[in-house]
Amino acid sequence: MKQLTVALVVLIAVAFIPCIASAQSAEDYLKDGIASLDMVEDALFSYDKEAAYFWLGDALHCFNRAIELNPEYAAAYYWRAECFIWLEDYQKEARNDYITAARLGFKPAQDYLKGKGIQW
Repeated sequence: MKQLTVALVVLIAVAFIPCIASAQSAEDYLKDGIASLDMVEDALFSYDKEAAYFWLGDALHCFNRAIELNPEYAAAYYWRAECFIWLEDYQKEARNDYITAARLGFKPAQDYLKGKGIQW
């Protein structure tokens, strides 16, 4: 698992070309991040873990950038939490992002937390 975490950090550091090339606003970064998550699913469907981690790193970068640009952007916290769910070492971060999104009024995050019995 540590090798996967190291690989992800490396990918996050160097693999943001699709996201950086097209996004300018927080909303653009969110859209690009969601598109990258679609690519994660496609890569996993093809049993290509390397590509999946590449796209996961890109999605994380996009959601981080959206949050930087707009710290009140609930959807970005929610989608970043979805990324963290893929990474078993980041469950605490996922929970924190779901809670932040719920507190900012994002209904899917509120529903997710209710389903897990977690108060926000």
